[in-house]
Amino acid sequence: MLAGSNALLGDGVDAVTGLERHLTLFGWVGPDRRNGGDAAFLYLSTPGGPGRGAHRTMPLVAEALGLDSTPNTTTEQPGAGARVEMTSDGRIRLATGDGAVNLECAVDREFVRVANAVGHVVLMVSYLPLPPGVDRMAHVDRSGDSCRSSTGLVPVVA
Repeated sequence: MLAGSNALLGDGVDAVTGLERHLTLFGWVGPDRRNGGDAAFLYLSTPGGPGRGAHRTMPLVAEALGLDSTPNTTTEQPGAGARVEMTSDGRIRLATGDGAVNLECAVDREFVRVANAVGHVVLMVSYLPLPPGVDRMAHVDRSGDSCRSSTGLVPVVA
């Protein structure tokens, strides 16, 4: 099951930097290609269509989370104190140690169960914007297939 929400870092595109300040974060449980078990996934992108700055914004977000921002890379141990925290109200918080990134979204019980059991979440930072009305999982596949994302294994902390 998909769960998600929008994380607002400001309103729209910054007029000076051209960077998108509104991000979309959602999660789901799916198969772990590495071992065949279950994995908890988080997907982070900008909303909207072309011209929204995803190609400039999201590599910087990946770096802020301690991921290698080179497209089609996986960071096994992200730096920057990146972590996923479970809240008591069915939400998760994706954060960095310095507070540069602090995003939340709602997730279901299965996501929480799998993330806690495995001890990490597979984070996919997409460099493609997610337009409204587009099937989220099709967009996830497109980002991965076109090598327009970075991923990382972000630890779950209590």
